[in-house]
Amino acid sequence: MCKELIDEIYEEYKLYGGTPPHQKHSRTSKQAAKKIKPRVSDLKRRILQMFLIRRDKGYTDAELLEVFRGYNQNTIRPRRIELASTEMAMLTDSGRSRLTKSSKRKCYAVVWVITERGKNYLKERGE
Repeated sequence: MCKELIDEIYEEYKLYGGTPPHQKHSRTSKQAAKKIKPRVSDLKRRILQMFLIRRDKGYTDAELLEVFRGYNQNTIRPRRIELASTEMAMLTDSGRSRLTKSSKRKCYAVVWVITERGKNYLKERGE
């Protein structure tokens, strides 16, 4: 099943010329997508591991970015979006939200959690 999931990741990228999703009109976005492609699978796996540790508590995008402090939000958030996509379905909206740090305006963010499919993916990889 791991090979099938990796194949799904790259199948999804066919829409973007074989690279991770990027802004087709932007030369620099396309360059960044090509650069990240070799690391995408490992990065998605690491993101899933963090969600597995948190179980039902999950993460908002901002909280996930705090965990991956050394990474740009344009690297982490797209991976979370891919993992939550209909095709991958390894993360899902928990139906809950949490107050963001900009709580002066009472802003809330979606809490994402790992799905059974995401847990099985990690389990099959011995994690």
